[in-house]
Amino acid sequence: MAIPEDHLAKFHKMTDAKEMWNAIKSRFGGNDESKKMQKYILKQQFEGFTVSNTDGIHKGYERFQSLLSQLEIHGAGVSTEDANQKFLRSLPSAWLQVSLIMRNKPGMDSLSFDDLYNNLRVFENDVKGSTVSSSNLQNVAFVSENTNSTNDVSTVYGVSNTSGHNSKHEQTSSYSLLA
Repeated sequence: MAIPEDHLAKFHKMTDAKEMWNAIKSRFGGNDESKKMQKYILKQQFEGFTVSNTDGIHKGYERFQSLLSQLEIHGAGVSTEDANQKFLRSLPSAWLQVSLIMRNKPGMDSLSFDDLYNNLRVFENDVKGSTVSSSNLQNVAFVSENTNSTNDVSTVYGVSNTSGHNSKHEQTSSYSLLA
């Protein structure tokens, strides 16, 4: 039932299920060379992946998630850390400072891709607002505690978004990493 009608005639004369299954795999599954080429193309798409300003973070996330799934299906899975770092590097320039903070944030290697996306969504309005709004003043702080047997270390990530008041009405954003 799942075989397209224009292909049914080619499988009609087969005598048993095993013979039919092998013919279906051969016709629709591709040979080793085509699978190898498909894996290569997916790896190239991963390396060249970017999120455009028009896509937005949500569409970029969906496209990247789909690419990661295809890589996994073809046996070329990517580590969570590599996927997170690649996605952060692929974000549009408006996300540059947020991306830099996130890439250097402790624990990024153990953060799932979905969790990374959810963390980035917190900044979405700020990033959109920094390119649209002409007078905005916001401060956000992230506190990460890293404790071990000898020292207690607290790291603060401060994010400030300020508006410049000059003749061009330019806006400047600054994100600082305080340790």
